[in-house]
Amino acid sequence: MEKLCDRLLKQGVLSLVIVSLSVCSTSLISVAGQVASPDTEEEAGVLLDDQKKEPVAETTETSATEAASLEEPPFEVSEPTVTVDDGEGIDGMTMLYAGGAIGLAAIAVAALAGGGSSGSGSSSPSAPSTPVVGPDLNGSNWLGFLDIKDTRSAGYQNISATIIQNGSAVQINTSSTLDYGHQFNGSIDSSGNMLMYDSITGEDWTTHYSKATANSVDLYDYVNNLKELDRMLLNR
Repeated sequence: MEKLCDRLLKQGVLSLVIVSLSVCSTSLISVAGQVASPDTEEEAGVLLDDQKKEPVAETTETSATEAASLEEPPFEVSEPTVTVDDGEGIDGMTMLYAGGAIGLAAIAVAALAGGGSSGSGSSSPSAPSTPVVGPDLNGSNWLGFLDIKDTRSAGYQNISATIIQNGSAVQINTSSTLDYGHQFNGSIDSSGNMLMYDSITGEDWTTHYSKATANSVDLYDYVNNLKELDRMLLNR
């Protein structure tokens, strides 16, 4: 008998719990429906208007932002900087012109200094760059004659001459107006033996009879089938 009473009691308690849960669920659903749905048509219209307004406002704000971004320039252009010379400084071109003027003045001074070193009354050419070999023949004060026996260009003439010697190299420039004998180029050795070549004919002239000294040059050239000698004698 006691077991039966306990069983019935448990079944009653379980039924009561189920009924209570059903009632709570119904109440919650009812309350949720009241909150979710508007009570009147006026409230529904207000909600509808609010829902319509919000997207429009967002769209307007987005459009304005896009328009502003389109209107902005892609980069900022800076104005060019203009430097105005107030007369207190010297620009690059002025310095360039001043430097050029100074350089030209220096060249002119150097040219005048070089020109003044050799006067018109100088009696000798410029000094040799290397020591002379044999007698020193440098000078413009040579006098003598040129006697040409060559039958094709025979002639005799008193001449003056300038001799330039650089080491063993020698050049003789004469005042001759004959067919040749105007200039000779060649060499001299330490004993005074000379071998010179006429600049026009290419013939060789040598110190045939006597060696050159510092005051005498006596040159000869065989002509007319080696039977006669052209001669140039210079002294100072």
